[in-house]
Amino acid sequence: MKGVVIMFRVASIFLVSRRIVGLVGVLLLLQIGIDCFFYYQHYKSIEISQILFHSVFLIVMAGCFVGYINKYILSSVDEFLPIVKGGSSPGRKNNYEDIPGLKQIESYIFELIEKAQDDSESRKHDSMLQAVKAKNLEVAEIFGYVQEYVTNLSSAIVNQKVNVDALCSKVLSNRSSIDQVYLGSDAQGKSIDQMVDTLNNNEKALKVLSQEIVDFINYQKSANEHVSNIINSINRVTEDSRKLSDNSVGAKNLANNNVGTIDQAASGMSRINGIVSLALLKIEGLKTGSEKIGEITSVINEISDQTNLLALNAAIEAARAGEHGRGFAVVADEVRKLADRSRKATMNIAQLIGDIQKDIHGVVVNMQDSSIEVQKGTSLVQQAKEASSQIIFSIDYNMLQVKSICDLMQDLLLSGNEVRSIIGQTEQASDNTSKSFADFSAMFSAINSVISEIKFVSVENKDNASKMFENYEDITSVASQVTNETIALSASVEQQVSSIFVLGDTIEETNKILA
Repeated sequence: MKGVVIMFRVASIFLVSRRIVGLVGVLLLLQIGIDCFFYYQHYKSIEISQILFHSVFLIVMAGCFVGYINKYILSSVDEFLPIVKGGSSPGRKNNYEDIPGLKQIESYIFELIEKAQDDSESRKHDSMLQAVKAKNLEVAEIFGYVQEYVTNLSSAIVNQKVNVDALCSKVLSNRSSIDQVYLGSDAQGKSIDQMVDTLNNNEKALKVLSQEIVDFINYQKSANEHVSNIINSINRVTEDSRKLSDNSVGAKNLANNNVGTIDQAASGMSRINGIVSLALLKIEGLKTGSEKIGEITSVINEISDQTNLLALNAAIEAARAGEHGRGFAVVADEVRKLADRSRKATMNIAQLIGDIQKDIHGVVVNMQDSSIEVQKGTSLVQQAKEASSQIIFSIDYNMLQVKSICDLMQDLLLSGNEVRSIIGQTEQASDNTSKSFADFSAMFSAINSVISEIKFVSVENKDNASKMFENYEDITSVASQVTNETIALSASVEQQVSSIFVLGDTIEETNKILA
């Protein structure tokens, strides 16, 4: 019996790997029925562990079925990518193979099933309940692995949907590029038409230019006469410049003589300033001496006042002495007279000294004014000297400018002769240019022929762009179909996830009952 069970499992996995999806469900149901029948005949009852085992196995096989669908979508995308990229690309791996731990989970499930069968055959019916509880814990652990697998599978499908959406976006972007190529071909045709119009306008402009060249030749002849007149004017300006240079030399000599005279005047003013300063110092000395004399006269005046007072006292004492003091009274009177004369003399001296001091003060003021005027005169002389130096510098600068003008006029004279020669050469070149316009007409005809060929090629490019646009319409349709299949697969996975959660609830209830 165990061999039959393993055979059916191997057959189921083989059929899944061979993509015979239609028989998977029938084989699974047949396997479950046979297992239940054999176990019922052997134990006269169906154990809960067997029901859980078959449920878990059914979930694993459903995962394999979802992996197959995912592989089919990936192969469709791999077939679609070369169409978009314009070349072949290596096939992508199945997401079912990319999910880690799936085969280990399946092997672990088989080991648990074999252990459960061995325990069921070797133990009695009364100890089966404890074994079922232990197996339920292991089945719950397996259920956790299965949930993780389904979650990873759902994430892989979501990522696949994102990749398909990105591919569709790329197709739409390429479609936009094709639209731009199509519009560019149309714009190129319009540009070629504009180029033809431009060439026609250029041909007309060439004819107008030919007439303008003829007018230019006539203008050059008139310009040649004007150049001759300019050369004559240059000769006259050169002669006038030479005369101006000679006059500048005479003005420079006069300015140099004037500078010498100004230097002598400046020296004289400096000497006068020195004399005035010396006189001012001496007058200041006289002022100081007169002030000292005034102080002396003040002392003499005080002495005469004191003497007069003493004479008065002596007269009083002589009057008291009577006859004995008569001689002393005469002396006292003489002393008083002498003191009066001294006081009057000192007053006259003080008045004279005051007048002298006033005169000295006036002289000092006048000498100071004279010193200021002398300084102003010296400054004016210095300014006159600087002005003369600037005049000489200006004359030198003007002489250099006149010399430069003379040299420039010589250069202009040479240039005028060269211009006259160039005008003659230009007249000859203009004649040759007129002859070349016939060649330009032939060249325009050749260009028109080339543009016609370019226009034909542009029309072909436009047709090719239209065909590319139609091909991308088909590609867009295929991309939409792949997107719809991915959405349907995502919904199927969501249903499988719901079933797994229901099965998990069932396992929990079973554990509660067994507990």
